[in-house]
Amino acid sequence: MIRLKNMLHLAFVICLFLGVGASARAFTTSNSTTAWQSYKQQFFYVINGNEGYFRNQQGVGYTTTTYQLAYDIEAAVDAQDVTVVNQTINGFVALYGTNPASWDVAEDDNMTFALVFAAAYQLTGNANHLAMAKSNFDTCYNRAWDPVNGGLVRIAGGVKSAQVNGPGCLAAYLIYQSGGGSAYLTIAQNIYNWMLANVWNSSTGQVNATPGDTSNPLSSDASYFAACSHYLGYPGNVTLAGNFVKNRWGTGMQGFGPGSFLGSVNSINLRWLAKSGFDIPFLQACCDRGLTCMNASGLVGPDFNQPTSNAAAYSFDCTNIVAGLMCVPPSNGPSPGAYAVYVRSTGLALDANGAGTANGTALTQSGYHAGSNQKWNLNYLGNGQYSMIGVGSGRAVEVNGYSQNNNATVDIWDYIGAGNQKFTLVDQGSRYYNIAFVHSGKAMQVLNNSTAWGAAVVQYTLGSNGYNAQWKFQAP
Repeated sequence: MIRLKNMLHLAFVICLFLGVGASARAFTTSNSTTAWQSYKQQFFYVINGNEGYFRNQQGVGYTTTTYQLAYDIEAAVDAQDVTVVNQTINGFVALYGTNPASWDVAEDDNMTFALVFAAAYQLTGNANHLAMAKSNFDTCYNRAWDPVNGGLVRIAGGVKSAQVNGPGCLAAYLIYQSGGGSAYLTIAQNIYNWMLANVWNSSTGQVNATPGDTSNPLSSDASYFAACSHYLGYPGNVTLAGNFVKNRWGTGMQGFGPGSFLGSVNSINLRWLAKSGFDIPFLQACCDRGLTCMNASGLVGPDFNQPTSNAAAYSFDCTNIVAGLMCVPPSNGPSPGAYAVYVRSTGLALDANGAGTANGTALTQSGYHAGSNQKWNLNYLGNGQYSMIGVGSGRAVEVNGYSQNNNATVDIWDYIGAGNQKFTLVDQGSRYYNIAFVHSGKAMQVLNNSTAWGAAVVQYTLGSNGYNAQWKFQAP
């Protein structure tokens, strides 16, 4: 027992020491993959063939509650794990139905459900998930929105709070983004306008829990607000809200004790600040600090200032580091942003042929001339996966027709989140990477190692490639 206490004390000292100042280590894609696998191994189980659940604690058979299970689903979305997302939504429906907002009057929970189901739809394309998002949102919104003064009221408690309006705004936007209709964009903007007028401090970046309550702010309220600002086009407010979280809590973030109902606050912070593009080096340092507090099972608890106990960790608490490592780009890859992409064999640039913008436009290599058809927005999707969207076309790099074949054409197409539009990066040194498509595992390369301008770009078996399959991302 004394030895265990000494070991925990040493871990605590290391955790604090490595969290001060610059990051002492830099997490990689391998850390991200391991974190999700450890989380699944300790908590996830399936019954009745296709009903997925997450245990409340290590070694405990019963599942988490409604809102905690929703956060588990969101972590699986972060990890791009379609199977676990589908199975866990099946389990959720088996326990709570498709529209828990019809009986649950905790509107912060209900807006979280709507947000999670919309995100699940964007990953899986399952129309039932979008229908669930809309039904939960509509039920909640119709009874909770104040048509005179604005703002969503938490029916259980009777107050307008950022904890309802933040996820409510995000849920409305994601439903709109998923094709739910322009009315949801209007709703998202109206909710955001209420937050601007009632809980937002434009001088400090703080988001108050309720109007006029400046004490004990919750970091996740600011992070939700930052994400709403990002999607609705207020980049200055992203920076203000993100800096409030950064300056108030630092890389240790806002910690809570094991088993707290606020145990997953930092999953919200890391996920939505990352998706908002806020200060990636800071978020990487937060993840690095969290990793220093990992226990023997590969889990990290809710407080990045304390070592994680090896005894019966709570699944809800452990979503924080999972969300961070899934959503924050790892150090061994390029950060999200706009790039020109050069192939190592020739130094020529990835190019949409003929400056084409239509679906099916083939990709080639060509001399760089700074055209919009040679500039690409790299997006980090989570768990080591990326997408790349043409600046000139707004369309995604993909393997045509979802082909699995060698020498299949790489082109551009409307982004739908399919596996042929997602890729991982395999580091080849000197800042060059193989671009390996998720659906096939094959690498993007210049056909037949050609050196000619206009040579086609295709996919080919990973591992049999030369410099014609190695690509560098460089600021345009």
